[in-house]
Amino acid sequence: MYTAPQAPQSIGGVIDNAIELFKASFRSCWVAALVYAIVLGAIAIWMQLGFVSTIGGGRPNPAALLAIYQSPNFLFGYLLIMLASIAFTLMLNCAILDVARGGAGANPMSYLGTVVAWVPGAVVASLVLAIACAVGLVLLIVPGLYLAFRWILWTVALCDERRGAFAGLGTSWRLIGGNWWRTVIVLSVATLIVILITLVFGFVGGLVGGIMSADLTTRLIVSQVLNALGQVLYLPAIISTMVAIYLDLKLRKDGADLEARLGSIGTQQA
Repeated sequence: MYTAPQAPQSIGGVIDNAIELFKASFRSCWVAALVYAIVLGAIAIWMQLGFVSTIGGGRPNPAALLAIYQSPNFLFGYLLIMLASIAFTLMLNCAILDVARGGAGANPMSYLGTVVAWVPGAVVASLVLAIACAVGLVLLIVPGLYLAFRWILWTVALCDERRGAFAGLGTSWRLIGGNWWRTVIVLSVATLIVILITLVFGFVGGLVGGIMSADLTTRLIVSQVLNALGQVLYLPAIISTMVAIYLDLKLRKDGADLEARLGSIGTQQA
């Protein structure tokens, strides 16, 4: 059984903890991660086939491309991707947090009823975050990156505290304050490791899809299936890392706040 650290860890310690949490939670999470990858793969295939059927064999001009991307079918596809991404991310967060808190590891799909109630607020929060980060990126890039990492733990906070999406944004902002570089380093190292692994599946998927003599639909399906195998590792690994960072920062911030309050009480009594 996984045991969470009871004291703040070094950067290396947080990464080690994330790896242990990933191993402990993967057994209960891989099916949900696979379902998520299949859903996204099916939507991607539908959108790609629609794109190909629209442009035919020619090369569309920029105006035609813009019209395609603004069409109702593509906008509906983007909406489905957003909803699926938010729902599955929240379910996996709940399941991995359960393991981190000493639970046996519930099936992420068992949290579906709980997560559905959070989705509307989470969609609004995601759009607000995306707009704020996009504006920040336009302003010399750095502000956008700063905001993106300052709010990156909001889904973990939402699932742990269950006080709403915007409360989760506030908790993430509070915890990462003063720990921005630490968070960036841990997430960058973990993401690089996972991306190197998942790139293998993506490369094989593209290679197989490229050399097959089958029709376009078959090649797309084969490519998406292999990409899905990489996603089965990627999403639980990244969420495990964010949960490990979140719990470490909770120990740092909340522990320091408690110590300060106790010290203040002791001073008043003296």
